[in-house]
Amino acid sequence: GRRAGRRGPVSGPGPWPGRPAHPRALEALAAVQHFADPAWYAAAYRRRTHDVAFYVPRAVAAGRVLELGCGSGRITLPMARAGAAVHAVDRSAPMIEALRRALAEEPGPVRQRVTTARADLREVEGEQPFPLVSCPFNTFQHLYARQDVARALDRVRAALAPGGLFLFDVSLPRPGARRDRRRRGRRVRRGGRTWTYVEEFRWEPLEQTLYVTLTWTP
Repeated sequence: GRRAGRRGPVSGPGPWPGRPAHPRALEALAAVQHFADPAWYAAAYRRRTHDVAFYVPRAVAAGRVLELGCGSGRITLPMARAGAAVHAVDRSAPMIEALRRALAEEPGPVRQRVTTARADLREVEGEQPFPLVSCPFNTFQHLYARQDVARALDRVRAALAPGGLFLFDVSLPRPGARRDRRRRGRRVRRGGRTWTYVEEFRWEPLEQTLYVTLTWTP
């Protein structure tokens, strides 16, 4: 069934019928619902490793990292295994709990390098400045209003040590996606079954919002 984009309050007929009627409804769907099931999330993105290769050596070079949007630890754990100390932060309680369960299976030195906290990007507090703040895998794009972006950047600035670095990645819509939906799908194994996982994209230029609908079909 639909994992996001088809529940909750929606607008009337339009080019994207799953569009929530209010930005906060959009936030509840896309920034909360999508991350409510860590097992589904892990199944969907288990093959994504290129960003791990990007962040890990930079984390090791910095020594200490504040990771915003850590999820269930797809990048957190490789950074800690490589020797970096990571303060891992995420808004999603299920994701943080999944990371803590994964940490319990790690060797003692790796567990000791990771601290976790549940916090919003716009409100995160750092106990001491960090030489590196990271915000991987489009997490920054879950800030849907300009004032939210400004609040998050203020928190990043407060968390950075002098001369520190803020690393993040985002997915910019291709020109073709601004006109038409794009569909891409792949097969995913989950719970002993094979599922087809499809992503549909729609760019709304006036809103400057990229809507993504995820569909799982057994």
